[in-house]
Amino acid sequence: SYVKAAALGGIVGYQTAAISGCTNKGALSLSAKDISAKSEIEGVTSLPTLGGIIGLSNNGFSADGCNNYGKITVNYSAAAPAANMNRNQHGGIVGSPVGDVSNCNNYGDLEITLKSASGSAIADYEFILCIGGIGGGDYINTSSSGVISNTNYTNCVNEGNIKVYSDASKANSTVGGIVGWPGQEKATDKVTKNCTNKGNITISGLLKGRFAGIQGGTGAMDGCVNEGKITIESADAASAVGSLCG
Repeated sequence: SYVKAAALGGIVGYQTAAISGCTNKGALSLSAKDISAKSEIEGVTSLPTLGGIIGLSNNGFSADGCNNYGKITVNYSAAAPAANMNRNQHGGIVGSPVGDVSNCNNYGDLEITLKSASGSAIADYEFILCIGGIGGGDYINTSSSGVISNTNYTNCVNEGNIKVYSDASKANSTVGGIVGWPGQEKATDKVTKNCTNKGNITISGLLKGRFAGIQGGTGAMDGCVNEGKITIESADAASAVGSLCG
């Protein structure tokens, strides 16, 4: 079976307004051989995105005081992409946020698997994963070829363990205890502030990526603490790892 864009959340799949005080205790799971194509969801060029509370968001969104206890599982068992598949974003609270996330806690594990159909590295096309204990990534493409990037993460805690297996070596995936891909990795006033990661992060496969306790990609941080263990079982030699930022 194959899947196109899907926005899956423990409370709501697609959100364009503030959400607060919500708790999810149910598991979320997506399983397919591969992604067949991208789709449009109200102007957002989307790939499958899962979040313990919210899957995909858009302008007007914010999340405050939400808690997720459910495990998130994504399994692509035989990936052989015929085009670039950027960016698959999955998070313990929100997969793809467009707006501030504050005072949220994730206790659920994330287990993301992307196996190539051939058993060798996926090197012809990009297949980027952005995985975070709170948010997958603050980076959403629009149908007008613009990019929305306006998320601050404040006073959030992740205690869920994150396990990522990927064979995608064409471009960098990002995995972080709080956020995978923060902003657009350039000068911005957006910041990950006073956030703590207590979950362990385990990386394996043939992927190239950046992995860290707070942010996989580069972005501003203030007062953040990582207490989780980061284990790289295998990865492409061009990968990077850091306690706070990859």
